[in-house]
Amino acid sequence: MTTASIIQLLDLHGDDLIVGERSTSRIALILTAETGLPIQASQLTSLKLSLSLRDDTSLPALGINGVLGVDILNTGRGTIGNEKTVIAGSLTADYAVRLRIANHGYSSGDLVAVRNVIGLRGANGDWPITVIDNDWIELQASLGSGTWSSGGGVVKGLHLTLLPADNVIVDPTGIAIGETEWHTATIVAVYNTTSQFPMEVQYQVANLGLII
Repeated sequence: MTTASIIQLLDLHGDDLIVGERSTSRIALILTAETGLPIQASQLTSLKLSLSLRDDTSLPALGINGVLGVDILNTGRGTIGNEKTVIAGSLTADYAVRLRIANHGYSSGDLVAVRNVIGLRGANGDWPITVIDNDWIELQASLGSGTWSSGGGVVKGLHLTLLPADNVIVDPTGIAIGETEWHTATIVAVYNTTSQFPMEVQYQVANLGLII
């Protein structure tokens, strides 16, 4: 079994390639409302996941290994955060942006949306992060300037977990198929009970081999 891989996507337009193996993979994305603000966990009522083959509608009929319309919100397969307040900001010697958020609870590799930071230019946007300690995070590949004066909210984006079984389609002889197939992960987020946000991720898998 290979180790878990972290895959960050900053945009989803149905044309992204994710290469997974027989291991756990994560997709991270920011859900954004029409206002331009990131959607938070408290605003979602469900998060439905379906897995299918993009290029072969006849297989499988009920989703890859039965994953069709499964609500994954707060199940560990689909996690998303609520807004946390920035209380300070700084720049490293290389001008990378660091933000202070009391007891943030994030992990390195998480994708976050940063909004409304004032004074510290280059902070606002969607970023994968590196955790410095319990209170400080660094925005990976950021290039900032200026001095933080006030403001800032940070929301952890949606982190969708794909399990090994999600990457494998098994025929009756026990052979894994789908090595060259395009898979589709369809995510439907129900926002404020009525608005639905359907999203699609296209991905391929590699090194499937035999199911043992």
